[in-house]
Amino acid sequence: VGRLVEKKGFDDLVRASARLAAGGATFRTRIVGSGEESGRLSGLIDALGAGDTVSLAGPLPREELLDLYPRASVFAAPCVVGSDGNRDGLPTVLIEAMALGVPVVATPVTGIPELVIHEETGLLVPERDPEALAAAIRRLIEDRPLAARLAAAARARVEGQFDLGRNVAVLHRLFAGEEAA
Repeated sequence: VGRLVEKKGFDDLVRASARLAAGGATFRTRIVGSGEESGRLSGLIDALGAGDTVSLAGPLPREELLDLYPRASVFAAPCVVGSDGNRDGLPTVLIEAMALGVPVVATPVTGIPELVIHEETGLLVPERDPEALAAAIRRLIEDRPLAARLAAAARARVEGQFDLGRNVAVLHRLFAGEEAA
């Protein structure tokens, strides 16, 4: 889920999906969003023969998107540092997926490792490595107890460390010169 731009790494997700399909995995990859990379991604899907498993869903209203998360087996955020140096800080969609109990695979770009702790709240793979991304996705698809454990820990981390109300209260106390609890 996200804008279809280079820093989101969706081309790596398409390549990983093609590898999974070639390896006999049963799955569907749905990429939600729109952007300048749409045509290139569509061409890559066609070139890799991945049209049966990968779809570009386009943008969806927030309500529909929130309905999709709980139906997902895995949420992939294969972010990369773009060729122009552009990168995500901490993708909101990753926080949303984790808060909604979806196991995640991501890359250790910028602030993501503060949220996704490898083997604890999700799986981290090197950026621009479709093979590692495919292996991590396959692992979560096939090892449902692992996926459930990571998803539960991820939700707890989001609730404990990334809750907006809690964090605003801490900032308020700090700005007021009080000790943060």
